[in-house]
Amino acid sequence: MRTDSKDYSTTLRYYEVSISLMSIGLALLVSADPATIQQFSLALRELSISPDACQDAASAGLLLKRRKFNAVIVDFQLGEQSGHILDEARLSPSNRTAVTFGIGDNDAEVTSAFREKSQFVFERPLSAQLIHKTLKSAYGLILRERRRYFRYPVSIPVIIRSQSMQEVRCFSLNINISAGGMALSTQVPLLPGESVRIQFTLPDHTAPLLAESTICWSKTGHLGVRFVSISDEQNSVLRGWLSQKLEETLPEFVAGQFQKGRSLGTTRIGLSNAETDDVLRTHFIDPAFLLGRKRAWGTPHVAQSSTRLAWN
Repeated sequence: MRTDSKDYSTTLRYYEVSISLMSIGLALLVSADPATIQQFSLALRELSISPDACQDAASAGLLLKRRKFNAVIVDFQLGEQSGHILDEARLSPSNRTAVTFGIGDNDAEVTSAFREKSQFVFERPLSAQLIHKTLKSAYGLILRERRRYFRYPVSIPVIIRSQSMQEVRCFSLNINISAGGMALSTQVPLLPGESVRIQFTLPDHTAPLLAESTICWSKTGHLGVRFVSISDEQNSVLRGWLSQKLEETLPEFVAGQFQKGRSLGTTRIGLSNAETDDVLRTHFIDPAFLLGRKRAWGTPHVAQSSTRLAWN
């Protein structure tokens, strides 16, 4: 399948700027082959993953410095550049935990040289079925990566306490909250590094959450807060709420890609329910996120490694 340069440029710009609000993640896609980029971009979008495509290591390096990616896909036909890109992703503070993929080269020696730098490898000749199957096997890991950095916008009252000032109550209309902290709009004059106690109540909850926190950045009218200490019980409540909100952002057609089933089917991998929960938590996946929600996921199984979970 061939694409002329004009059509390719138009398609590339579309993929770069049209990141779906319903996307569960963002993938960096690096290949000099327009047909390969088109194949992978379509497959990624079918799983509600937004592709950000470029053609060389220099462009990929700039993107890795500017954006947070949940997955990095590199074409080994780029030769030495592919190794540099994967190394840069692994060393990037923002992208070191991204799920990494390699697209195999027709030269087996080249593919072998870079295989150890990636978690998954797409073998050539490529097909839509092969691409989808491999992405589907890694979907749980990509979702885990997305969940780790997931932020949700809310409008809730927040109480800020610090040693340098009296208790301040503010109602922020624009709060982005995650498991590790929040960004909020306020005129409270606090400095980066200052210790504070944050109190807030999640929507549809009655009990307030308390978090010993640190101001990590401060701009006019805005603060960034990192949670330093929060009780296990309250941390579980916050993570459970975020998991539910993340699930609500998943398009129905993505959930439909997976086999429906109420049970996790632990007998397939020989684990008890408790042991399976431990495995899921190891991968930063809350078992409550998979069970008892609005939609059911398929059966987890180990894909090529005892530490990789995927869904049928």
